Amino acid sequence: MTVMTQAEAATPITFDDRPTKWLIYPAIFFMIFGMTIGFFISLNGFVFPDYFAGEYITFGRVRPVHVWGVLLLWLLSADIGLLFYIVQRLSGVRLWSSNLGIIGVALWWLGLIPGTLSYPLGTNSGWEYAELPIWVGWIPCRVLFFTAFFLFAFNMFMTIANRRYEKLYVSLWYTMGTLIWTTITVFEMFFTLGMLPGGISRVNASFFYVHNLVGLIFTPMGLATTYYFLPKLSNTPIYSHRLSMVGFWTIAFFYAWIGAHHIIHGPISQWLQTTSIIFSLWLFIPVFT
Repeated sequence: MTVMTQAEAATPITFDDRPTKWLIYPAIFFMIFGMTIGFFISLNGFVFPDYFAGEYITFGRVRPVHVWGVLLLWLLSADIGLLFYIVQRLSGVRLWSSNLGIIGVALWWLGLIPGTLSYPLGTNSGWEYAELPIWVGWIPCRVLFFTAFFLFAFNMFMTIANRRYEKLYVSLWYTMGTLIWTTITVFEMFFTLGMLPGGISRVNASFFYVHNLVGLIFTPMGLATTYYFLPKLSNTPIYSHRLSMVGFWTIAFFYAWIGAHHIIHGPISQWLQTTSIIFSLWLFIPVFT
């Protein structure tokens, strides 16, 4: 971390928002795309059942296109774009490596778009929210996706490490947390699941991923951006930075334990079911704070 002098404080900073734009603008398109696929599924499934029929548009093949279109191509991409935006401004420095940011964006779309659009062809890996195939033709979708996120995380951490402002605002805490948690969660599901014994062990790991996708990826990303934009839009300082820290650390401690509440009364250990229920109840602490 560098210390900002008075002269540097008066010097305007030119931020690099290209990774932000190249993630958010396509993400907006994919939001519309994903919603359109969802609308088609609802019409073809409930309003005019099977009006359109065929091997490539069955529910099991089209639904992952809708899920990944909304969940990954839209929401996660937009969230990461916003993190690139706020990290630079809260650190008071330009992005550590513009080239690394652009390379990451290119790998991101190269891995996600072909993978998502290939589901009607039967490439689904079979695990909920982790359907991304290992290969689509010559494209290693999973490796590209994970590599791109790792580059995003490394770039943002280096930007924060070289910040000009000593104090870490809560948005940076949530940003650093979600970058670490996402890397661990995605790596666990995409690359280590096959190492576990078949059956309930893999199901357990799957729901660790599924629930942490919500709680340790999307939730902290959303909170990071909200804590940044809400005070700016309301022109009011954050009410209590201490309360925000309570929320951060309780999410960090409680959320990883609750994925098993999706399989209560299933063939899993009773102690694990009880643990997931208790930690689920304790989530009232970060929610209220």
